[in-house]
Amino acid sequence: MTFVVRKDAGLYGYERGLRRAGFSRIAGADEAGRGACAGPLVAAAVILGEGAGAQITGLRDSKLLTAAHRERCYDEIMAKAAAWAVVAVEPRECDLLGMHVANISALRRAVLRLRSVRTSS
Repeated sequence: MTFVVRKDAGLYGYERGLRRAGFSRIAGADEAGRGACAGPLVAAAVILGEGAGAQITGLRDSKLLTAAHRERCYDEIMAKAAAWAVVAVEPRECDLLGMHVANISALRRAVLRLRSVRTSS
């Protein structure tokens, strides 16, 4: 199935397109630490509840947010999450796999670890 998302549709444009295509549980995932010289690569995945009330105003790539805005988004994500997971890949594994492979692996692991934290009403 193919769907088109307009460039100006915003962050939730992809989600709306996936819902129109029949998907109901949609995860978002991101990583931090990919450009670091030392320390782990960390990836997280989350499934937010459905509907406009589950959306988070101002949510975007964490590198584009101030520290204070990241904290506000974190609190709101945790309050609205239907499921979430975090994975850390240690530097040794990043060195062995290479950063691109380690990044994709971390994102996949985070998505695969998603477990529902609340039931739908």
